[in-house]
Amino acid sequence: MHRFDEIKNNYKKMSDSEIEKIALFESIGLERKVIEILRSEIKIRGLNSNLLNWVNAGSKKFEENELEGLIKDISILPCPKCSKNSSILYGYEINKIFSYVISSSESQKEKILCSACGKKEKALSIIQNSLFGWWSKSGIFSTPYLLTKDIFNLSRSKKISKRILNKMIINNTGYLRMNGDKESLIDFINRFNKR
Repeated sequence: MHRFDEIKNNYKKMSDSEIEKIALFESIGLERKVIEILRSEIKIRGLNSNLLNWVNAGSKKFEENELEGLIKDISILPCPKCSKNSSILYGYEINKIFSYVISSSESQKEKILCSACGKKEKALSIIQNSLFGWWSKSGIFSTPYLLTKDIFNLSRSKKISKRILNKMIINNTGYLRMNGDKESLIDFINRFNKR
């Protein structure tokens, strides 16, 4: 059986909610032929026509100049944490480790913040990691690595910011194509930071 015929059969077996999930969250990475199959399945089932708009928006990648323009639009928004509009927004990688006697838990979050708020969050995570990361067998090994990485990354902050912003935009192409006004971007950045 041809690969695309197999995909078509798999889509037919899926529930409406599974098709909606693919349309909303996974259409960005699909091949053009698979997108056609997805569109066809949405039409056949009579699902919400907005899904077709979403698939169309999500499957059309941003050109380089569009991407740069969107990054510029995002960077001049008010900071989601302090609400000040006087500083450019950047992407920050916040790493945390917390050890218990038996084990430790690590997390990494990406946030979009102004320079002052981003540096405060980074400093706070480094201090917390220094104090609470060591207290387990796994934490003894993970904490020095994480602290070294965070300190080293301070010198690469612009490169990391660009990577985070690019990834955020690419992963949310459909939403950003359909909701590119200032208020929608502010709401999007707030939700991005809270996830």
